[in-house]
Amino acid sequence: MRASDLNILKKMNRQITLISYLSTLLIALIVSSCNNDIFIESENLPDITDITLDGNGEQWSSAFSRKGLTRIYVNPEDSSDDAKYLKYYGINGDVVDATCPFDELKDIQYDTPVRNYSIGCYGGMIYVICNYNVLPKKTVKVFLEYDYGMTKVINVTMTEGKPIEMRVDMPHGEPKVEWDFEKISHRRTMTNNSSLTQKLQLDPFEESRCSDQVIPKDSWAVGLTFDMSMPTYIFQEWAWEEYEGIRLGERRSFPQTVYAQDRLMVAVPPYTKATVTYTINYSRFTQTGTISLYNPVDDSWYDEDVTWTAIYATSYDYTVEYE
Repeated sequence: MRASDLNILKKMNRQITLISYLSTLLIALIVSSCNNDIFIESENLPDITDITLDGNGEQWSSAFSRKGLTRIYVNPEDSSDDAKYLKYYGINGDVVDATCPFDELKDIQYDTPVRNYSIGCYGGMIYVICNYNVLPKKTVKVFLEYDYGMTKVINVTMTEGKPIEMRVDMPHGEPKVEWDFEKISHRRTMTNNSSLTQKLQLDPFEESRCSDQVIPKDSWAVGLTFDMSMPTYIFQEWAWEEYEGIRLGERRSFPQTVYAQDRLMVAVPPYTKATVTYTINYSRFTQTGTISLYNPVDDSWYDEDVTWTAIYATSYDYTVEYE
């Protein structure tokens, strides 16, 4: 066989081999593509998925089916003030609402100084990220709604991370004091049927109630608990006293103890009925200010405006009628 013929034969063999390789590769790609579809479907989310994320920072991800997915939304039944911190962002970065179609949604973010999480989809994966949660354990529901009537639910529980810390509390300016803004009257009677003068003893402050409260400007701060100073009426004047376990937004109610022994003695002559009417005067103290909070997970400082209020029984008046 001539060399030219041998070269032609080798060239034909290489072409046949190349065609065979390309055919095999094409078949493999087709099979691989089909297998990928099967793989994604086999990794699709169940109807209900329960996950728990560390409040000090953790994320979760899973393959999911995008086919027929119309929208993703969070906690539709939540009508609390807390819901205002949940934002939906479109693919152009604008804020949208929970009805945003899935193909126009970029991600969902919840952002406050005490809790931060986000939900987003990239490729064939859905991601849930808990950046931090310094509040007690919280569960949110993520819904994936499909056009064929199926709605899948992801229950996301975020554990409580490191607690937020209060470093400084700073009143602003002079307080507002409303003396005797409320008066509550009580009446006691005593009949002396003896020949000797008797005494009617009263404890005017015994039934009085005091209250105080620290009201934060933002609802995310409600429920945070710290040891802090509170306005207190003591020794005939308003002062700041340190207390433990003050829960922001919660009204405390307690008995008046400082003047519990401030007794009123009324003389009742022989064969006389005495009626004592005593009126408790309540005063209100109001002070605005700022508390500085430190989030150890996020390593960030936040200033929160607050208002301190306190209501105390501060004095009493009385009259006596004899019959």
